[in-house]
Amino acid sequence: MADDSATSGAQRQELEEQYSPSRWSRRGDADYVISEHVRFAKEDCPFLVYVHGGYWQELSRELSAYCVRPLHGAGIAVAVVGYDLAPQVNVLDIVEQIQAAVEFVLNFAQKRGSRGVWVCGHSAGAHLSAWLLSPWLDRLGAAARRLLRGLVLVSGVYRLAPLVPTYVNHALRLTRETADSVSPALAAFQLSPDSKDSIKNMRILVAIGQHDSPAFHEQSREYSKILRGICNHVEYLEVADMDHFSVVENLHKEDYILTKKIIAMIKSSNN
Repeated sequence: MADDSATSGAQRQELEEQYSPSRWSRRGDADYVISEHVRFAKEDCPFLVYVHGGYWQELSRELSAYCVRPLHGAGIAVAVVGYDLAPQVNVLDIVEQIQAAVEFVLNFAQKRGSRGVWVCGHSAGAHLSAWLLSPWLDRLGAAARRLLRGLVLVSGVYRLAPLVPTYVNHALRLTRETADSVSPALAAFQLSPDSKDSIKNMRILVAIGQHDSPAFHEQSREYSKILRGICNHVEYLEVADMDHFSVVENLHKEDYILTKKIIAMIKSSNN
């Protein structure tokens, strides 16, 4: 890592100039350019953050923007976030990256006067989204906690210990202990009274494809049951005729049941 103390004031100013894209536009000043860039929806529109899957070691946000078009058409701003992949980083590193990304969106949405922020994740992305219901909530300000209105968890893994002896763990290098330490099903029992109170009216949809494996069905049912112990609005949805992949691939369709369900839940909670 470079030593910042060796950088002169003039050099730092030049670097800041070079790495501030808004200063280079010919359309107007920096404030104008940025405001135009984010003027894709109403100031108070709800946000949905989408977190892709890939067992924490594959895929990318560029390949996972299924839901953007229909949600944007419904007046919902969408941010598809990425993260570093194993084995270059471990699962806890990825958890922290997603938490930082969601915190950024919450702060941004708060400044815009948004009516709420939702987080949707698929497979490993559902795990990462579920991990928001953890002691991380205690680090958020009260306003940011109130702005986090709901989660959509699709075909997720909420206990990681069963993965330890499988091929999936070759890149993750989890032990039983570290697997438990990053399992949302266990983190839910560690929430403080303040965090539990702030999320009790959060709306949560736990979805699974009909043709996903029995293990994924079991994990989703178990986690739904845990969530019902701390949240008042938890829905479990088995999506007919869908498998682990098609259950989110079809989110590009406006008339797809899961697309309609997500839009309806966001709209109803933001009225």
